[in-house]
Amino acid sequence: MARELDYYFDWFLDLLREWDVGFRATTANDPFFASSSDGKRLFQTAFALKREVRLRVPGDERWISVASFNNHSASLVNAFSITGAGGPGLVSGCVGFGYERLLYGLYCAFGLDPATWPKPFHPKGSLAR
Repeated sequence: MARELDYYFDWFLDLLREWDVGFRATTANDPFFASSSDGKRLFQTAFALKREVRLRVPGDERWISVASFNNHSASLVNAFSITGAGGPGLVSGCVGFGYERLLYGLYCAFGLDPATWPKPFHPKGSLAR
């Protein structure tokens, strides 16, 4: 699972580099863990099980989270007694994209008219004028 998550994480970072968008990739933790002293939060952070990608909002130095890459390890597999062809050692994970947040970040970076955005956004010149 870690290899697959790394693949998609790297793919997304390469895409943002191609788009020439200001971003940062950070280790994160889930807000639903009770407190910063909670063992689950510390475990998640210490082993970089959750990574977020944030886009810079030009002009006011804010960063917004646009994607999350989570390695659940065996926690959900064990909690829900999930079995499968993977046998022992089965793990889970997820990738989430905030489409509205991503679009907001792109509009902030490139303006409101997609036709004026950089070339990678124009497949076969479809939006280019």
